[in-house]
Amino acid sequence: MERLVSNLTFLKDHPVEIVCGVFATIVVFNLIKRKMLKIWIIENLFILNIAMEQSKVNLKKRFSRIIIEVKHPHPKANEFEINKNRINSFAPDGYKVEDTKRSSKKFQIILRQIRNCRPYDMPLSKLKVGELYCGHNEFGEKVSSPIQSIYMAGMTGMGKTQMMENLIRQIKGKSPEYKIYYASPKKDALINCCDKYFHITEATQLNALKTLMLKTIAKAEEFPESPQKVVFVVDEIGYCLEEFKANKDKEAMDLFRVLAQVLRIGRSSQVFAFLASQQLKIQELSASTPIHRAMIPIVLTFYVKELEAYKNAFGSDEHYYSLKMPGQGRVQSNQIDSFFYAPRRIK
Repeated sequence: MERLVSNLTFLKDHPVEIVCGVFATIVVFNLIKRKMLKIWIIENLFILNIAMEQSKVNLKKRFSRIIIEVKHPHPKANEFEINKNRINSFAPDGYKVEDTKRSSKKFQIILRQIRNCRPYDMPLSKLKVGELYCGHNEFGEKVSSPIQSIYMAGMTGMGKTQMMENLIRQIKGKSPEYKIYYASPKKDALINCCDKYFHITEATQLNALKTLMLKTIAKAEEFPESPQKVVFVVDEIGYCLEEFKANKDKEAMDLFRVLAQVLRIGRSSQVFAFLASQQLKIQELSASTPIHRAMIPIVLTFYVKELEAYKNAFGSDEHYYSLKMPGQGRVQSNQIDSFFYAPRRIK
């Protein structure tokens, strides 16, 4: 007890010395940590052929970023495009490559701190009108895009149906006047959040869907000044295409001709199509139907099996093997190209 009293008395009598001691300890610790980080980074820069013996490496810490500047870099650093995945292999824990800049005399790597990447909820009240929220990226930033027609692909169990439900509930929550029509060869949870369901494998249901689409298109063309606010959701579009081709059902193939018209009138009439498939078969759609990749403003994908299909959709396979986690995907449009972690639900 006496020792505790003595310690408390010391703290009371020497507050400045204690504060200065703690501050000096933190400064020394950070200097040592920075020095060790620099040594570790330089070693990896040599391995990646970004730095050499004549190079000078400087580290700058700016808020959530670390800027690595290599003066007089290795010649090979400017001879070829260095993949971000390779540079990420040496990034410190909690950081990822945000950007790289290069010139003949300098090579710069910008690392950015990763925030909490676990899925979280996004209340509708925080969303802008006309905006679709897809989730957040590895830096914790919101990933969103204007409401447009979407092609979504993802293997079973990767979160495709849940993501589609999120998008539909966003539209219904922000604009109740939107009509959502859902067509699929199977019944699932999406039926509960749509205005009407069409069993696409039944001829009468298929014809009813096409008739409704044609009426919507005609109304949009007759009254261009009045947005129709309609979304047609067609699930398993790849399965439907294979079935229709196998049965040589010309009438059923008309669905794709009508869908192409829906995609053409698009945003000006507020008539959209959300197409979903287990695989990215955009090249097959283009070859077999009037639907072309250029008609679909947004491509949103989770992990898919076919590397070539992924390359045809995105033009690159750079991050193909990183898209294997449920709820993780990539969204690409003319406004955005980002990886995301999908939200659990939309309130």
